[in-house]
Amino acid sequence: NLSLWKGARLKTEKAAAQREKRLQMKELIANEIVHSKDMRDDGTDGSFQRTRGHQIVDQSLDLYGSTVSKLLSKVNAPIPRASGSMANRDGRVGTAPLRRYIDGLAQRQALSVLCNYGGPA
Repeated sequence: NLSLWKGARLKTEKAAAQREKRLQMKELIANEIVHSKDMRDDGTDGSFQRTRGHQIVDQSLDLYGSTVSKLLSKVNAPIPRASGSMANRDGRVGTAPLRRYIDGLAQRQALSVLCNYGGPA
């Protein structure tokens, strides 16, 4: 269950708790500034809300990134990371390969090391 995993992670990982606090504050501010009838979920005009769907996707990406990071660390493989998301900040790893080249590299590294996949021959 993603909610149970998220709850445990928030209790044990400081970076995850700080990120959650930032998102809650952002949503609170948006709710105060933008009238609820005008609220959108795409960030237009300062609106910001986390629907159930957004939360499921966010938790899934966190779970994936955390798991890949831990598995690669366990086998002492280097982990390509986006700038600013160092290991001590527990940033997401490999969750946006279409937006960030470094995430594509992280996914290739995970496949190579964990699945013995070297790509097309």
